[in-house]
Amino acid sequence: ISGVCFFGRTAPAESADMTHTERAASPVRAHAVVPRDAIISDELTRRPWREPDYKRENRALAALARSLADSPRDILPTLAAMILDVTASDSSGLSLLTVIDGKERFYWPAIAGLWQPHVGGGTPRHFGPCGDVLRADAPLLFRHPEQRYTYLMPIMPPAVECLLVPFQVGGKSVGTIWAIAHDDRRKFDAEDLRLMRVLGQFASAAYDVLLRLGEVAYPMHAGAPPPGAAGAGAVRDRRAADKLSPRERECLALLVAGHSYQETARWLSVTVKTVETYRRGVVGK
Repeated sequence: ISGVCFFGRTAPAESADMTHTERAASPVRAHAVVPRDAIISDELTRRPWREPDYKRENRALAALARSLADSPRDILPTLAAMILDVTASDSSGLSLLTVIDGKERFYWPAIAGLWQPHVGGGTPRHFGPCGDVLRADAPLLFRHPEQRYTYLMPIMPPAVECLLVPFQVGGKSVGTIWAIAHDDRRKFDAEDLRLMRVLGQFASAAYDVLLRLGEVAYPMHAGAPPPGAAGAGAVRDRRAADKLSPRERECLALLVAGHSYQETARWLSVTVKTVETYRRGVVGK
């Protein structure tokens, strides 16, 4: 099935990773014409944007670093909550690329806000907002995504706007983070895009740390080891991480996220020399 045009492109055939319900509701099956303004990413730079709130941003990053240090298993729900806070959105969450019943899909392991009851849901790999984002390898802003992906219509409240940003681990795309506005009072802008890119970098770093600690499965690409198949290297990393102090873990999380010694010192309220001491301690252990 092909030839249905949306966004000025020819629609792909129905994806094999769609469930029966999703396939029945897809615009390809229904021969629906999707509005051309369903993807409105250009609006991010056209709209007036608010001034950055660096203090709030720094508090959020410091809280994420503490969470990764103290309770790494809780980092994904904490990250979803921080996305909700810094973007002042109505719902937020993460989508991770995984394999379910032998097919690649996106899984929602953590959601904050109004969509929180939908934790554990997800979307098809090749026919959904996250699939579009990974295919474009760039952030995308959607307006009423259920108009394109009609299997989203039962999810309430509907997403009026949805901003998604991809993140990678080891050069491979493993998921997206996203923020949703459920009414027209909240419109995402260039500052939201900047914040989401910063948080996307942290998502990459956090996922990588969790992989090394053996707390999550490997990124689920074709040929990847199955969930829980952490190798000897991951076991060694986890044992080494158990020797780190909470402060060393906080420092490690911030440095792995790509922050400078000066930024790490400021967020931890210590001197640069102290950060260097923590780093040497991490290397030594």
